[in-house]
Amino acid sequence: MILLFGGTSDAAEISERVAKLGYKVLVSTATDVELNVGSHKLIKRQVGRINLNEIKRLITDRGIKMVIDATHPYAEIVRNNARTAAKACNVPYLTFMRPAQKYDYENIFWAETHKESAEIAFSSGKTVFTMTGSKDIATYAKQSKEKGVALVARVLNHPQSIESCRIAGIASSHIVAGRGPFTVEQNLEQIRAFKAGVIVTKDSGVAGGVLEKMEAAKQAGAIMVIVKRPQHDKSGSFETIKKLIEAFQKIIYTLP
Repeated sequence: MILLFGGTSDAAEISERVAKLGYKVLVSTATDVELNVGSHKLIKRQVGRINLNEIKRLITDRGIKMVIDATHPYAEIVRNNARTAAKACNVPYLTFMRPAQKYDYENIFWAETHKESAEIAFSSGKTVFTMTGSKDIATYAKQSKEKGVALVARVLNHPQSIESCRIAGIASSHIVAGRGPFTVEQNLEQIRAFKAGVIVTKDSGVAGGVLEKMEAAKQAGAIMVIVKRPQHDKSGSFETIKKLIEAFQKIIYTLP
């Protein structure tokens, strides 16, 4: 059995291709949010956050032959735990990392962290529209209160995500719940509806809809703040699914 950490749209193609090679695939996702993880009969899904020791136990108990990480580029904790657990259990580890993009827009500001991003975003005094999810929303809500500048948050249409916004003190009227990818037109409509002057996003690649957000920001005359990707160990890392599957085949055929 192959353990695949999912959570993005890329996971479905990877799990399908591995299953078609004749291997059972267990796709682990942190939440029960609706997500295509592949429809092949050899694919199963496990829902719930698991820590390092739980991953080790899962690898041992289920006889996992290889770990594949197809999580979001910003899922640092899961990625580090998956790599560490695989090494501790002496099983191969591969990771798929969406390639970063180059953005052609003069009004982009880059931030190393969400804290820095929030400081940059709210320094303009214009309504800030975060499109970074709910995980770090409290950081932006804190700056919003301190600066007296409005905050709009777009998050997954999932109870946990919406509750995180409410706990952070964001009014329901300023929570946009939905699931991407969003078109340029949809982004622009939302930006204009709240008269947002600053858009905050992550460098999530083509699949993350960043290009559509950027084009909408251009048309709205809004500033963009992009949170840089965290650094990660690039050994066993691939930017195309084709190359990842090729590496998978080379390794799996050598295993007992």
